Amino acid sequence: MSSRKARVTALPRPKPVGKTDDEPVQSGKKRRSAAFFAILAIACIAAFLIAMYFVTKVRSITVTGAETFSDDSIINLSGLFTGRNMFLYDLDSAKARIETNPYIVCRGIEKVFPAELNIVVRERKEFACIPMGSGSCAVIDETGYVLAIRRAEDCAGLFPIQGLGSMGFSVGTSIVNDKSKLRPYTVMEIIDAVGERSYAIASIDISNSSSVKIGTVDGVTVMLGDSIDIANKIERMFNILKKLDPARTEGAVIYVNASGTTDISYPTPEPTETPEPTEEPSETDEPDETDEPGETGESGGDE
Repeated sequence: MSSRKARVTALPRPKPVGKTDDEPVQSGKKRRSAAFFAILAIACIAAFLIAMYFVTKVRSITVTGAETFSDDSIINLSGLFTGRNMFLYDLDSAKARIETNPYIVCRGIEKVFPAELNIVVRERKEFACIPMGSGSCAVIDETGYVLAIRRAEDCAGLFPIQGLGSMGFSVGTSIVNDKSKLRPYTVMEIIDAVGERSYAIASIDISNSSSVKIGTVDGVTVMLGDSIDIANKIERMFNILKKLDPARTEGAVIYVNASGTTDISYPTPEPTETPEPTEEPSETDEPDETDEPGETGESGGDE
């Protein structure tokens, strides 16, 4: 009996899951590629930053909004200068330095790419003065901001606001800083109500808070009473001023009552004396003609 051997066919060995012999080489290439691109990116960013540093180096500084002050004076006040990268300036400090001058409001400092700074300002205008005693006055703008303290004789052209002198003011502050004081707020209400018609105002007097007075450049005194509903009273005041006879404004007094009624008092004209007619001088007779003196004889001869 013959024996038959079984034939065994070897199956292919499955590939092991995991790293192969060539994977370390591929991983090394990937790491080198990633490092290369990272270095390239860093180099590009560095080159861009260096280029931007020089491109954004300030080459000019301009000023917008200046009227009385020169551009150079404001730039010098700011402390800004050219030749530096615009991102390295302390613009808040520059703004604060500009506003050490009470006549200048710095609205901001703009970065104008690629290489310019623009200082935007507004100038405060002198509006009125507050007599403070001892011959001095506080000069304010239309917002009540104190611009200067100067002698009264140097405040020509500014209408006075009476009744605030005892409070005391300092440059760079507002007259309404003290919230416990009602009179400064009344003054600001009057100024706001007057608005662009301030050219018609000659004085404001709130010495008596229950009897506010406004004088006009035409010689009219307006009695507004207390500060209640002051804005409407001022509107009525201007409406009345439009209707006044220009020939009778000097010395007139307008009473604007809280009830909405108004009274007008005109000064009584002083009577003028008419000179009595003088008699015409009487005619005088002309003097008679006198005879011319006769000729006298010659003196006698010698004896």
